[in-house]
Amino acid sequence: RCFPKTYLDMRESQPLKYAYNNDMVLTCGKLMSLPSVRYFRRGGMVKAVCEQEGFIFSIVFFNMPYVANNLKVGEENLFYGRVKSDFNGVSLINPSYELLERAFRLKGIVPQYQLKGSLTQKCMRDAVRLAVDIEKPKSIIPPSLLAKYQLKDLYSSYRDVHNPSSFQSEKESADRIAVEEYFAL
Repeated sequence: RCFPKTYLDMRESQPLKYAYNNDMVLTCGKLMSLPSVRYFRRGGMVKAVCEQEGFIFSIVFFNMPYVANNLKVGEENLFYGRVKSDFNGVSLINPSYELLERAFRLKGIVPQYQLKGSLTQKCMRDAVRLAVDIEKPKSIIPPSLLAKYQLKDLYSSYRDVHNPSSFQSEKESADRIAVEEYFAL
């Protein structure tokens, strides 16, 4: 079984100037400076300055020096990360990011899976999305019962559990899969 343990609501981004310390925030920003890379004894740090409607903030990545090669000055990115607010200003710590014009992983209701080892959420989401698109499960419930109780198609239920359009559709789809599992017993 590989179902999401929870979901992140990333349907709307919020202005960073209204975020509190330690909030997890989805926001967008334009990169204003080249990322600077500093190395320490235990690892490195990449820091860049971004702007959002006149509000300046920084993004900080620890132990991810490769990020400096991916970020380009002038590009608008969508960021999801923890806000750190102190006397140096506002920062996003180790945010997930995508180009705003090509963002598809950080949009909508995003599933969070239970992971083992070095597997990442991004890798798991991509694998599950591919598996759901390829595999089209067939219901074992007789068609007469499907029609009588107006049960949703099993394939669309799996799609909605792993990529829901709303929390209501996710709940209905999870219930539909539970009915299918009951019949499988």
